[in-house]
Amino acid sequence: MREGPQSEQTAEPAEPASRGRERLEEELREAGIAAADIVETLHDPLVVLTPDLRVQVVNPAFYQHFQASPEETTGRLIYELGNGQWDIPKLHTLLEEILPENDSFDGYEVAHEFEDLGWRVMLLNARRLDDLQLILLVIGDITDREQVEALRAAKEEAEEARKKAEEASLAKSQFLGTMSHELRTPLNGVIGLAELLETEVLGPTTARQKESLSRIRRSAWHLARIIDEILSYAHSETGKTEVQRERVAVTQVVRNVVDMLEPVSDEHEVRLRLTVPDKPVFVRTDREKLTQIVTNLVDNALRFSASPVYIRLSVDDHWIQVSVEDTGPGIPADRQEEIFEPFSQLDASTTRPAPRRRHRGGERRGRG
Repeated sequence: MREGPQSEQTAEPAEPASRGRERLEEELREAGIAAADIVETLHDPLVVLTPDLRVQVVNPAFYQHFQASPEETTGRLIYELGNGQWDIPKLHTLLEEILPENDSFDGYEVAHEFEDLGWRVMLLNARRLDDLQLILLVIGDITDREQVEALRAAKEEAEEARKKAEEASLAKSQFLGTMSHELRTPLNGVIGLAELLETEVLGPTTARQKESLSRIRRSAWHLARIIDEILSYAHSETGKTEVQRERVAVTQVVRNVVDMLEPVSDEHEVRLRLTVPDKPVFVRTDREKLTQIVTNLVDNALRFSASPVYIRLSVDDHWIQVSVEDTGPGIPADRQEEIFEPFSQLDASTTRPAPRRRHRGGERRGRG
């Protein structure tokens, strides 16, 4: 039996064990360098931990952000970093309870007061690399973002509060306006009836009755002026204030105010002394608002001073001046701005007995 040629098989010689180890070590070194490059380029602080939670390496972002050095970190238990500043209860829970039960955890927010850095809000993410026996912990500092969000929320709350305040103020002004109109209607009836009785159309009246009717009419007009002030305030609050300019006899306005406030002067036993030019004095202004200003000045003087109260109207170099002089306590310089606040008063009492002293109660000027 003839034997055929046998096929030849060739094999590469086996690689020496020493050479294989060198190649593996080289590959590991290259992989290590690549991993280190990745760690170096991360912008967020990164901590690489051993399974027993000791720091193996951290990236430059951690050193810079948390003001640490390699000597203070490498080989230390994470809770010991920063002289124990990282001994955070929630960090214990994450690393010792949650991470062992899972491969990772993501987006855990931890707020902590650092002795050196102050209050910080951190967002923690971790991965457990069992093959390499390592734990990667990434720490995102979101303090600034939290502060921005808190500021935004505060602004929104302030804006909402402002809107509610404006709505409440508008509702208040509308209520005042409505109530003032409702009060004005019956009051006009009182004034009209008093004037009608004074004219004796409904029958003759005695001198004493006429005086009483005059007091009723003037008191009613005074009350009407107060209601007009409330209406004016309500309109100013809603932005509906209008100024009606016309030729106004200031002399007559001041006389009308004095006549209207005579019941108040009698009640408080304060005499009114009026001084006006012999000839009428005119100015272009809003009649109602001028009347309101003079009324407030004189009424205030009557209620808060002793007798007498002087009202003077004078013309000087084409200027018209209305002044009120009383004997009240006056207003301290540091509280004078308060008189421009709605319904304000220095204290709750209704009278101010005080020694007489001269002071300017107020003035209104306009070109003649």
